[in-house]
Amino acid sequence: MPLGMEFRIACKAWEFEQIHQLNHLTFAGELPQHTPRPDGRLVDRFHHENTYLIATDGASVAGMVAVRGQRPFSLDLKLPDLLTYLPEHRNSCEIRLLSVRPEHRKGAVFSGLMTALAEYAISQHYDLALISGTLREERMYRQMGFVPFGPQVGTGGAHFQPMYMTSDGFMDLCRRRRLFRGQATRLSAGLSASSVPREILNLLPGPVSMSPLVRRELSAEPVSHRGGEFLKVVAQVRAALCALTGAARVALFSGGGTLANDVVAAHLARMEGEGLVWVGGEFGRRLAEQGRAARLRFRTLENRPGTPLEASRLRRELAMHPEVRWVWTVHCETETGVLNNLSALSDVCREAGVRLAVDGVSSLGTVPLCLSGVCLASASSGKGLAAAAGLALVFHDHPVAPAEGIPHCIDLGRHTADGGVPHTIASGPVLALRAALLETDWPTRFTAIAEASRHLRWVLLESGYPVLAPEQCASPAVLSVDLPARLSSRHVGDRLERLGVRVSYQSAYLLAANRIQLCLMGHRMPQLEMLNDALRSAFGEPALKQRRATPA
Repeated sequence: MPLGMEFRIACKAWEFEQIHQLNHLTFAGELPQHTPRPDGRLVDRFHHENTYLIATDGASVAGMVAVRGQRPFSLDLKLPDLLTYLPEHRNSCEIRLLSVRPEHRKGAVFSGLMTALAEYAISQHYDLALISGTLREERMYRQMGFVPFGPQVGTGGAHFQPMYMTSDGFMDLCRRRRLFRGQATRLSAGLSASSVPREILNLLPGPVSMSPLVRRELSAEPVSHRGGEFLKVVAQVRAALCALTGAARVALFSGGGTLANDVVAAHLARMEGEGLVWVGGEFGRRLAEQGRAARLRFRTLENRPGTPLEASRLRRELAMHPEVRWVWTVHCETETGVLNNLSALSDVCREAGVRLAVDGVSSLGTVPLCLSGVCLASASSGKGLAAAAGLALVFHDHPVAPAEGIPHCIDLGRHTADGGVPHTIASGPVLALRAALLETDWPTRFTAIAEASRHLRWVLLESGYPVLAPEQCASPAVLSVDLPARLSSRHVGDRLERLGVRVSYQSAYLLAANRIQLCLMGHRMPQLEMLNDALRSAFGEPALKQRRATPA
């Protein structure tokens, strides 16, 4: 291999610029597939769906190959009965735009690209790859393990032989290049360990990145939930949570945010009068569903997605419906990133003599949260608190006794008696939560999240993809982006994953809206330079607007 040659997935703006130039050089210059362009650039029609494996020599792209896994393939359009030529397979891809600069064609760039391609195909669980091989290099393709099939395709002076390679061919190619060590199927980006990102950038709402201390506590030797030392840890956790939120009391349950909301619903059912549930997105709808499951009597107040619950509107609604005695709302509507003004809503409810319940699952630990005027509130350990998932948290402003008719696992009264541990609870998540609560400088964390959010919002806006929720009513920890029809949220999310950036996009409601989310709930702030390059790659350069300005 030439000294300094590196094989990796393309992710930087300058790499894509040279890819377009090399594409033009080969397929508009040497092979007459496209009409030459004055600017010497040819952007592939499937650019936004391609993953490019490149060979770089310093700041120069010496060679490239594109992989695409979305049907129909190019050969589907050229061979109508394509499947009749192919062996049985489950997951196929097509190989496109294979090109090496003339000065590198006598070296090992081609074989290096093929090896990188094989490792990438193995990592993505492809078991068949299709290619249209130029006739002048058909012998070399055969030597690499490609199998020709069907008639030749192409027009004019550009003729190609359809060929395929199976998963056995991928494995054999890796063995022959001495890169296969039985680990290829576990490579995160499909390339050798030296060329994949060393660290995954976690922008998920959960699970979140945890500090070394939190991870160490999570993996500590389990202890009995009846032991005196463990009860002391639980007491410390409850005290720290109350200090962070201004709440009077909090109970810990084995579970997550959904279970915490089931607990809230079960205790709202014991209150007199009807209720009002705010629905401003997916998680408001879930509150309404859980309320119906608990047989609550309530009406809903709905908002257009991306807009908050205004205090003036709530005041009017309560005035028109004096039978409403409690309000249940999401603080941060995670689908849209909207953050309601909890202080203003609390004032309205207090003035009207109405109890307020809050879903704080996506806001606790990411923004200052004051629960002093809140009757019941839900949260979890696995999001903004940057600890491990597994604990449901329920805050309450009044003493609660064990109740008949409520299942023991969601009885708030039972979880406030006997030291707060009525049933088995795993010690690992509790110890991890204590570590996260005690090691974090919360004001500093809130400021850091807000600053990172402003920068990221600016990057998205400059790229032509504005955040759904306006900044004046948005959570800094949840940035939801609606993609245009030309981009698939699934493909953008998949590509970011391969580039080492994990975003939220796989939930059914996000896929239906063609939306991705970038969340800043983890313990560590994002590496913004890495993220900028990854976004340019995933969204597709040159569609992005390149500017020299920096955010204020």
